[in-house]
Amino acid sequence: MDEKLDALITAAKSVTMTREDIERQIESFAFGNTHIGNGRISKETISEAAIRLKKNGEV
Repeated sequence: MDEKLDALITAAKSVTMTREDIERQIESFAFGNTHIGNGRISKETISEAAIRLKKNGEV
């Protein structure tokens, strides 16, 4: 099991995330954390907020 985990960790170290990958990960994190406290928040709500922040130069 440890060998498999070590192989996965080594492979993960060579992954280069694109800007789009990073943005999707940030949105996923934001959704996961805000949806817990407010069930009315949707993935679409988070996506729209991200678009507004980018337009306003806040990201």
